[in-house]
Amino acid sequence: MHIWQYQHFGSIYIARALKAQRSREGYDYGGVESLYDAMISGKKLTSYNFEQQAEMMEDYYRHQCLNKNLHPMVAQTYEYFTGQIHEV
Repeated sequence: MHIWQYQHFGSIYIARALKAQRSREGYDYGGVESLYDAMISGKKLTSYNFEQQAEMMEDYYRHQCLNKNLHPMVAQTYEYFTGQIHEV
C-alpha cells in the first residue's frame, strides 16, 4: 500500500505518513464495524490518513488469507474501500 501511495501522491506522501504516525488516530481506522458505518455514510478511502489506509489493506488481506469463509458484510465493507484504490 505504501508503494502505491508514494507512486500516486509523490514525495508529499512521506510528510503526510510521518504526520499520521504521530497523530492521535495513528494507524487506528476503527476496525470493520467502524468501516461499515463509514461505508453506509459514504465516507471515502481518502478520508483516512495514509497509515490508516495501509492498515485497512493489511487487515483485508489478512482476513482474505486466514478466513476463507469471510462474512459477506465484512467482505463487502473492505471491498468498498479497497475498490476505491482504482479511483484515485
